[in-house]
Amino acid sequence: MTPDLFDVDAIYITHGHFDHCHYPTLRKFNRSVQIVIARFITDRLRAGVESLGFENIVELSHGAPLELEGGLKLYSYQHGFDDSAVVLESAECTILNLNDSHVTGPTLRQILKRHPKIDFLFRSHAPAQGYPICYEAEDPSELEFHRREDYIARFENSVRIMQPKHAIPFASNVCHLHSETFRFNRHNITPAEVSAHCRQTFGAKSPVVIMAPGDSWNAETGFHINNARNDDDEYSDLDGALSRLSESAQPLLKWYYKEEGTVVPDFQLFRDYMSEFIRALPVGIQIVFQPVIVFDQPAADYRYWVVDFSRHTVFKTSQMPPNANSVIVVHPAVLMDAVTKSVLFFVHISKRMRVWVRKGGMKEEFKFWGLLQLYETGYLPLRNMISPRAVPILWRRRYEILELLQSSLRSGRFEEKAVPEVY
Repeated sequence: MTPDLFDVDAIYITHGHFDHCHYPTLRKFNRSVQIVIARFITDRLRAGVESLGFENIVELSHGAPLELEGGLKLYSYQHGFDDSAVVLESAECTILNLNDSHVTGPTLRQILKRHPKIDFLFRSHAPAQGYPICYEAEDPSELEFHRREDYIARFENSVRIMQPKHAIPFASNVCHLHSETFRFNRHNITPAEVSAHCRQTFGAKSPVVIMAPGDSWNAETGFHINNARNDDDEYSDLDGALSRLSESAQPLLKWYYKEEGTVVPDFQLFRDYMSEFIRALPVGIQIVFQPVIVFDQPAADYRYWVVDFSRHTVFKTSQMPPNANSVIVVHPAVLMDAVTKSVLFFVHISKRMRVWVRKGGMKEEFKFWGLLQLYETGYLPLRNMISPRAVPILWRRRYEILELLQSSLRSGRFEEKAVPEVY
């Protein structure tokens, strides 16, 4: 990064995931800079930013504007439990950054009603979670609830519905260099694929523009794209690019491999954390959610660490439980670090895991990670949502909540409801 990049007036953080709220990067900024965040029901995002020493923090309510210098207005639109989209609006231009927040229903209608003319649409175009590439299933059909092509189609849907002047594939360009994850690079969805698909769909009128680091746009002269780079060929030599990146990262990777190799699995730490998670579940959920989730730790004295939701117990054993719903293999260094920092859900995003699921067990597997995410973001136990802070937030988002409840009551197969069409 160049030094002038850190000379900014304000920073908007869409959500607390570490690939969007990256502490090492934030530490490079002056602590007096204004940090703007969405006002979620829990204040964990604010607490995390405050822990870095930032004091000029603004929490924006759903749909509320913030006046910035230069005649800019910033709007935050929350969606889901811990994500948000942001609109930057001036007299001449409107930018909608959906980022990871794939807004639907009332939230999307609210945005388009208030900002009917979108000049720039920024949207992610690839999955972050470990499903399905980290999974093996006794029933292979349970690995098809998310399909690779769905993400490209959803980008297309965003373009069709919002009709932006320009659409930029965004927030999805990653590569995996760790030895455990390198093979997953073959699943990456590149901006070039998104662009090619949209050209097929929209023809010459496709608004998709590929912007790489160093590219820019301004109102007077338009886009400034590196002429030495051809959009269609940018990602054609993936093997070569990955080889160069991997070689440059080897010293750091070797250091991490050495450090990770010294970590000893700590069952007591794991048991305390998962027991607290079980206790945080509402009584009604405890009655109906009863899978047996197994964490496989070959280096431990007792290999199988069992979270039995049917008996509300966490124990270790040398024998694989015959009624295991899922078996999750995670490097002990990753598991111990995640439990210590209360971010076990992020192991899913890191893709540093392998999961086996019994036939018919994917429903409970999804629920496990979903409930864990709610717990780690502060929504469980439910008493956390009964507060003066929560009431106005829930009221501003009441239509989204109503639609969510209506969706849960609709008939249909689990996989159709769990992975609905985005629009």
